Amino acid sequence: MGKTIIDRRWLPLNALRAFEGVAKHSSFTAAANALLISQSALSRHVIALEKLIGAQLFERKPHALVLTKAGQHLLPAVMKSFDRLEYALDDIRNDGSTTLRTLRVQMPPSLRCIWRCPSCATSAGRPRKWRSIS
Repeated sequence: MGKTIIDRRWLPLNALRAFEGVAKHSSFTAAANALLISQSALSRHVIALEKLIGAQLFERKPHALVLTKAGQHLLPAVMKSFDRLEYALDDIRNDGSTTLRTLRVQMPPSLRCIWRCPSCATSAGRPRKWRSIS
């Protein structure tokens, strides 16, 4: 019998989020609280994912939750995929602009006057905005 392939149109994204949350928190209850859903809904998502892939993702012990070999294999892929989606969406939302960062330099006022030189005023052809904090 040949291998079956999961069609990406039917990828269970909520179930994958639930799996990631449970794996991070090692607890269904803590993951449900972090994801702002009920513990039973979270559990149903994980069970549905396990049924879909045909493998158990967690070994459920009385006071512990441990990833199985299948869970250990899936978790890095899920985390990396969600990270890549997050970065892509942030880039689009920020229109590809770079994140503004602040460099704070403390110095005496006399040195501040000397230090403001033309080479510091521009970087890559863009004027810099300077603000003196006394």
